[in-house]
Amino acid sequence: QEAAKFMRHSKRTRLSATDVNNALRTLNVEPLYGYSAADPDRLRFGHAASSNLFYNSDKEISLSELVHMDLPDAPLEPSLQCHWLAVEGLQPMSAYNPGPEGGIETARSKKRKLEDANIQVKTKVKHVLSKPLQQIFQKIVNAVKSPGSELQVKVFQTVSQVAGLHQLLPYLSQLVAEEVGKSLRNLPQLHSIMQLVHAILSNSEQLHVEPYLHQMMPPILTCLVGKSLCQTPAEDHWSLREYSAKLVHIVCSRFGTAYPNLQPRITRTLIHALLDPLKPLTTHYGAIVGLTALGPNTVRTLLAPNLIFYTKMLIPELEDKGTQKSFEAGKCFTALAAAVGSLLHHEPYSMTGAVDGTELKWADLTELFGEALRPYAEAASAKHPGLLSTLL
Repeated sequence: QEAAKFMRHSKRTRLSATDVNNALRTLNVEPLYGYSAADPDRLRFGHAASSNLFYNSDKEISLSELVHMDLPDAPLEPSLQCHWLAVEGLQPMSAYNPGPEGGIETARSKKRKLEDANIQVKTKVKHVLSKPLQQIFQKIVNAVKSPGSELQVKVFQTVSQVAGLHQLLPYLSQLVAEEVGKSLRNLPQLHSIMQLVHAILSNSEQLHVEPYLHQMMPPILTCLVGKSLCQTPAEDHWSLREYSAKLVHIVCSRFGTAYPNLQPRITRTLIHALLDPLKPLTTHYGAIVGLTALGPNTVRTLLAPNLIFYTKMLIPELEDKGTQKSFEAGKCFTALAAAVGSLLHHEPYSMTGAVDGTELKWADLTELFGEALRPYAEAASAKHPGLLSTLL
């Protein structure tokens, strides 16, 4: 009766499943699922032995036809395809990237374009340097490429003192990164670049170097723990590594408070370089002087617990006298002695470090380094009388 009302209001003379469902909803009864007005009539009437019968009419399928039917096509295997979204800030022309004319357009993007038709898009503004700044930048480039010249000394002094060079920082950080990558075997050039970095850091309060640290730290660490920084092993690349270690110390001391994860990331890089037996001894030396430059706390917590392990690996190289590896191992041993000697002013009588679950004592270090600790013990004797006789 309720369904008939819906039928009459719809101006129809035939009752549909939708009318029945609407009637059930008005009576707060769950509607029938599986039937709708759009479906063709599937109910058929038939006679049975005792009463009339309504049943669903299903299509009959021959088993022989089913067996001889062609198999459907196999689904495609899932696959992944990579493409560059951007390369050095520029979007490559690709079928998967929207091009300057719009690229791949979907219905949603077309609709959005129509909605945003009245929006005015401003063009990109290029960073333009004034003529004086362009001349100063060119002088800096010439100074970097003129190691040891008088021009270099004057230009780097200007960079470390003048306050109006903050607009040059993006170009200077890019210059440092590019020149280090190009000059990995040119030791004088690498010295010049690190001197430029030192000049920039010396003027950090006026130049606001913080946004560009992520560009300058990789070149500094490259000059610190790089595998080969010169043409021949006879060149003095050790001084470059020591100079880079001082720059690491300057960066961590000035910006470590503002960026708490800066020094942990650097120390993690250095300790991994030191404990990797596949790295050359020149890299180990850079890691040792870098950890030493970060202060006695870093030496005590990171370097000291690994002294016994590392010296066991170093001793066989020291015994092979007269070779280049023996010379490099001697430099590493001297750097380790200097690192341990830096602790004498802070913990002159005892030191605790986890080495295979034991305590690392000064007696162990004295036995390990011997007379190599004497200069540092003599320097610390003024502050701690009797230290020299206690250790040696």
